[in-house]
Formats: sequence, structure tokens, C-alpha cells
Amino acid sequence: MKLPFFKKKEKPLPEGMIRQQIIPRGVDPHVRTKEQIYNQARMKTELDAPPPEFSDGVRDLMRRNGHFYADIDYDAVTDGILSAMKKGLRGEAGGLPMLPTYLSDVGEVPENVPVAVLDIGGSHLRAAVVTWSRGAFEIEQREELPLPGMSRAVKWETFVKKCADLLAPRLEGTDLAGVCFCYAAEPTPERDVRMQGFTKEVRITGSEGHLLCADLEAELKKRGVTGKHFTALNDTVAAQLTGRAEIPPRYGGAFAGMVLGTGVNTCLPLPVRAIEKLGRPDDETVMLVNVESGFYNDVTLSAFDRVIDAGSDAPGKCLYEKQIAGRYLGEQCRLALHAGADAGLFSPAVAGKLKAIETLSTAACDAFELEPEYSGAIDALADADADDRETAGQIIRAVFLRAANLAVCAVSALSELVGRPADRYKPIITCVDGSVYNRSWRIHNAMMLAMQDFTVQERACFAVCKGVENATYIGSAVAAWFHGA
Repeated sequence: MKLPFFKKKEKPLPEGMIRQQIIPRGVDPHVRTKEQIYNQARMKTELDAPPPEFSDGVRDLMRRNGHFYADIDYDAVTDGILSAMKKGLRGEAGGLPMLPTYLSDVGEVPENVPVAVLDIGGSHLRAAVVTWSRGAFEIEQREELPLPGMSRAVKWETFVKKCADLLAPRLEGTDLAGVCFCYAAEPTPERDVRMQGFTKEVRITGSEGHLLCADLEAELKKRGVTGKHFTALNDTVAAQLTGRAEIPPRYGGAFAGMVLGTGVNTCLPLPVRAIEKLGRPDDETVMLVNVESGFYNDVTLSAFDRVIDAGSDAPGKCLYEKQIAGRYLGEQCRLALHAGADAGLFSPAVAGKLKAIETLSTAACDAFELEPEYSGAIDALADADADDRETAGQIIRAVFLRAANLAVCAVSALSELVGRPADRYKPIITCVDGSVYNRSWRIHNAMMLAMQDFTVQERACFAVCKGVENATYIGSAVAAWFHGA
């Protein structure tokens, strides 16, 4: 019988040597959550599979158009984003906005204190009431509407009234309101945001310069709703606060935020002294900074990117967002399929149908790429034979892999600016919300692989991504609890 206290001790290694830990490919070595332990075997099986193969025709097509993921200079893109972030912190021309939010991620979540939340998202307008009760977030009184300005232009005053219509009934039982806004706006020390306009082809006129919460509060006052405390935040900040509230601190050295859905953006915590444009070099207080990474413009455009940019409402702006955001991936796929048809990669009958497609959604492309043999998500391919369907699936896959790998460059730059952690078991956790990351199997897994192979192995930065759900609701409530009193 072997007794545990007689276990043979390991011999010390010679000076300068360390014991090698064997970590299977695809098994995340950094964050040990119950979810990861449960999914570990499945993830390893999926991610140990050989990388997706592309036919010579598809590979040549994507390379000729400058749209092949394997040709990305990852270091150059990451260093460019990192440099733009540092310029933004100094307030220099050519930098990213790097907006101080005047919000922190430090505070306590109170028990049974409701918060009314309003989510002004990429394509929707939503409201709910959020409460922390018995160890869980409860989200009640949900309602969702299409975002005004998506199909036709509306005035700012009309937009504010629509927001008040949703929020007013949910303020009856609380004095706290969290307002999540996912478009460009400048945060103010009063925890409001000053409008800078809308992107992603949303047309709401006359918004520039207005204070969102102040105008909303004025509209509610006309309806007899007064005495409420508003806290405005960006959706990336909401993602960060959600992860901060849900993930035990022992699992992460720091927490950042990202949204990868209709649009793309990131945020990170920094000491105020690092935000040089604020002029407070001795302030060690940690503040969340809204990067507005979608505005990064020093990018290499593919042929498809140039067509999309030229046809957008804001040519020459938000070029990085147009490369990876869900608003544009469906159009990238449509253009690539058209190009494939012109290049003779499809049978004549299928090529004609593909060239007749006028619009194609990201969701349809994602559904088709997951199961090209069976999916009916793209009507033009409904009667196509196996070879045509496989070719279409490869083209869509190439588009999605490029977006995933470009997105990882932003996460890598973000992680390095926060600071490379010394402990691999307490990495920087980027909490990611958004339909593209949380709903697309291809993009989600491609980002996981790229994080391991590029961010960790090549950039020597221990960092991981962790998907969060209902972040705009939960994060808005957390911000209101921390700052709304």
C-alpha cells in the first residue's frame, strides 16, 4: 500500500530550467471555469481537426481580391492599432478616440434594487428592468423595437420620444436608469454622453451635440416622470461590466470589453494618469476607456472592402469596422460569390443565380457555411449540386476567417495596452458581446485559435476572450448601481 506522505519528491531541476506543462491544442490553459471543464473534450475534438482546406480556385480568387485571411500581416495590424490607441490617449491627430468614460468597474451590486435599462443598439431599441436577487440577475419587462432610422431618416426629437416611450413605464418602481448607447458619443463627467452622430447606415438627423440623458430626462419631465438618476455608457463598457460582475476576480488579471455584432468596438481599464490628455499624471484611479476601435482607418482594403466603402453613407470612415462587423460581412460574402461566379468557379446555372442576388445577410451566410451540404439559408443555392455548394461554403468561410483574425488583432492590441500579465493563470479577459461572436460558430472558434496561436504564442500576452450574454442589460444596470446614486 502506498501512503500519500511517503510519495517520492520530485528532484529539483537545474538552475534556469522549468518543467514543461503539456497542454493539448484547443484546451484553454488560462481560465478554469465549470463551463470550460464541461466543454473541454468537445472543444479539443473540434479544434484538433485540420484547418479548413480551400480549393486552388477559391484561394486564388480571394488572394486576387486581397481578401484571404492567411495573407494578413498580423503584427503590422496589431502594432498599428496599438499605436493609434496610444496616440489617442495623448490626444494626438491620427489616434483613435480613446474616450474617458468617467466610469469605473469597482463597486457592489445591491440585492433587490431594480434598475430600468434602455439599450440603443446597432439595429434595435430595447428596454427592461434588471434586479440582482438570490445570486442571479433577473431581467424582466423586456420589450424590443427596430431602431428608428434604419429604414428611413428620422429627427432627433422623434428618436428621443421613442426612447421615452419605452423607458417611462419601467421607471415606475425605481429611481435608477442605465442607458446603453452603441454609437459615437463623447462621455461627460456627469455620466451623460454628447452625441457625435450615427454610423452603420443609421440616419437620425440633428443629433450632433445633444446630451442623450439630458434630452431624455427633459422629455420624461414633460410626462411627469422626475427625480431619476441616469448613467450612460457604451455597449463595450456594458460588456466589460457584465464580465466583471459574473466572472470571479481570481480568474482574471484584468477585464476588458468588446462588442462584435452589427458593429465593433472595444474598451479597457486604465489608470487615469495613462490618459495623458486629461492632464492628471498623479491620478492612480482606474477608469474605463472607450476605444472606438471601429474608427481605425490605417487598414489594407480588399477589392470587396473598397466597393462596400464607396457605397456606404460615410466613405473613407470606420474602415476597420467595415472589414469585420456583422453589418458588412453579408455584403462581403455577396461580392465574393459574385466574383466567384465571374471567375467560373460555379456551374453556369448557379453562377447566374448568384449574380442575381441583390442582398445577403450575415446570418444567412453563417447558417449556410456551417452546413453547406444541407442548408437552405441561401435561396440561390437551393438546387445547387454538392460541388457548387462546397465552393460557396469555402468562399463564405474565407470571408469569416478574415474577419475573425482581424478582430483578434484588436484584442491583442487591447491586451498589450492593459499590460502583459505575468501569471498565465490570471490572463486578461476580454468579455465579448454581440451576435457575430456569440452566434457564429466559425468566427468564435477561429478567434479562439488565433488568440492562442498569435496573441499568446507570438505576442507573449496571456489573454483570452469570454463571451457574455445580455450584456447591455446587465452592464447598464451595474453602471447604474455603481454610479447612479
